[in-house]
Amino acid sequence: MKERDKFIDWAGQIDLLQHHYNLQIESSESAILTIKKYSFQRLIHGYLPSLADPLNENRFMTDISIETLGVIQMLENRLSSELLQAIIAIEKNMKSLFQHAISAQLGSEEKDYLNPKHYLSWKTNRYQTLAALVNTARNDRQVSFQLKQSRKKQNVPPWVLIDEITFGQFMHWYMMSPLSIKEAVVEDFSLPFSNRQEQLGCFKEALTFLVSFRNGLAHGGLISQIKSKGRLHFEHLSPFYSQSIISEKEFNQAKIGQRDLFGLLLVIGIFLKQSERQLFKDQLLNLLAILDSLLPLNEPPMQRLLGNTPDRLIERVQKIL
Repeated sequence: MKERDKFIDWAGQIDLLQHHYNLQIESSESAILTIKKYSFQRLIHGYLPSLADPLNENRFMTDISIETLGVIQMLENRLSSELLQAIIAIEKNMKSLFQHAISAQLGSEEKDYLNPKHYLSWKTNRYQTLAALVNTARNDRQVSFQLKQSRKKQNVPPWVLIDEITFGQFMHWYMMSPLSIKEAVVEDFSLPFSNRQEQLGCFKEALTFLVSFRNGLAHGGLISQIKSKGRLHFEHLSPFYSQSIISEKEFNQAKIGQRDLFGLLLVIGIFLKQSERQLFKDQLLNLLAILDSLLPLNEPPMQRLLGNTPDRLIERVQKIL
């Protein structure tokens, strides 16, 4: 039955939830309030892949109610918000280091630091990337008061422009920058590798990971559906984490941490500064404990719902952070 091929009113949706999807309802009133708040489509098709009956992938497992799905969605929204704030804190840190390196090495005049001759070709054409930066500096209307003031002076310095661009634009700018600028940014994080190439490789993987999750979380994606465009590599994680946090078998065979939420937590544990870490840790552990009370974190349904998380998640998060 293709329930979205035609309009179905609230009462009809409740009937569909019960008889087609095997969902319980606590009351018609609370069930309708739940689907009004979060939408039938998001709750059913967002959570069915994680919470399906093992014997019938088109129906929910026994004893799940639509109200429970609503609570899970509410908690996931809170979890997404906390993850996004942690990513933004890292983003600001990276951008601050980058604009300082750009200013010190290439200068603070647009004609200097946005000159294509200073940059390397990358997967994204450097002229396209620089054209987007120039457009932000000179033409975009939705910019800050500070940037508008800089325009009046006929120059937007790097420390002003950096706050106007997206994390993705920053990643492209960083990736095509000279090696000396990349090294200056990475140096502040004191990554424990024997050579600079490994440090830069670890940073690049983490940056791609953070940008992917920032975009997915900011657009309201369900955590289980957000995957990094680039994968992490175990050799870039092992200097930071013991086998009790992430084992090579879990990583390479079960693929835990390669592109998923647990991988994001591993990246945050490396790059989030200590001043931000405790608040994030407290909020995260609190939300995980509540989720655990609804559906155990150590069982497959919740592990799938959180994007392939490992056993002992709370214990591991405590060690990561």
